[in-house]
Amino acid sequence: HMLDSFKDDISKYYSSEFHSADFSLQRTVDQVNAWVSDKTHEKIRSILDKPDPRLVMALINALYFKGSWAFEFDAKTKKEDFRKLSGDKAKVDMITVSRRFQYAEADGFSMVSLPYGNGSFTMKVILPPEDEVFGKAVARFNAGTLAKLGYGTDTKVNLKLPKFSFEYGKELGDCLNALGMKQAFTNLADFSAMAEESLRVSKVIHKTCVDVNEKG
Repeated sequence: HMLDSFKDDISKYYSSEFHSADFSLQRTVDQVNAWVSDKTHEKIRSILDKPDPRLVMALINALYFKGSWAFEFDAKTKKEDFRKLSGDKAKVDMITVSRRFQYAEADGFSMVSLPYGNGSFTMKVILPPEDEVFGKAVARFNAGTLAKLGYGTDTKVNLKLPKFSFEYGKELGDCLNALGMKQAFTNLADFSAMAEESLRVSKVIHKTCVDVNEKG
């Protein structure tokens, strides 16, 4: 039984809704997945795999962002070589533009900031050193390098960017535990401000989808 105070708080402060549901039913799984699909404009179609009678509560949050570039890529898309992680090259659709961007270099990495709309949001594209194995470059890239890159300076850039889309999903329990969030996953968890029953976190699921093209 969820406390009325908790229901009021999520409505008042988080613009959220509360619904009672039986997670042992496929119907409930379908309803949750339909909500996720709707809120992400079908970019992410599901978050729950199957009914689970042990599941008593799900907190679900969705974020959808669609941004149009504050500039225009060249009208024609060209097939050009792109080096994959394996080192092999593949012909991909490359979008190009030559203009001034915020650009920076640090520790062998280069970064360009691509603005959306009025510039309130940007995509930062970071290129590793050309002669370094990608895995090694990622392993040594840290907050210090990111701080050195900063925001960049106004620079003329000849940009070639592959059109791409990819999805990523991961259970974050181990990551959160390693970062120090331990008690919430045990029987010592204290969610007494939410419910009368004893609750603990069983899993944290993250899914994302990124789609980049000449429009945004």
